Amino acid sequence: MERLRRTVVQLEEAKRFIMDGEVARLRLAIILLDNAVEVILHRRVSDTLQRANIYARMLQRFPEGRLAGKGGALRQEIAAKTIPQARQKKVARFFGEKLTLLSEDGELPAATARALRHLHGYRNELQHHDHVRPGS
Repeated sequence: MERLRRTVVQLEEAKRFIMDGEVARLRLAIILLDNAVEVILHRRVSDTLQRANIYARMLQRFPEGRLAGKGGALRQEIAAKTIPQARQKKVARFFGEKLTLLSEDGELPAATARALRHLHGYRNELQHHDHVRPGS
C-alpha cells in the first residue's frame, strides 16, 4: 500500500507542476511521470520474469524424449511461457525492452508502449543533456 501511495504522490506532484505551466516545473513533471512509469514497469516485469522462471523450472522437470498423449503439447505450452536468460537480462536493464515484453504479451497496448518510449526519450534529453524543446 505504501508503494502505491508513493506513486500517487508522484503523479499528483507532476499534475501540480503541469498545471503551473512554467518550463522548469514542466521539466520536473516529465521526470516524475517517467519515474512513476519506470517503477510500475519494473514491478510488472519482475512479476512476468518470476512467472517465466517458474515455467522454466517446470520444463526442466519434464521427462526427455517423446511424450505420449497430451504431454508433448503441454511441454510446448510451458516452453512458450519461458523467457531465455539473455532476454531476461536485457529486459531487466533496458526501459525499451520492458515495453516490448509487455506489449508482446498483450499487457500493454502498442500505442501506449510507443508513447511511453517517446516520453522516456524526451526525459533522457531533459535529464541527461538539459535539452528542453520549448514547443513540447
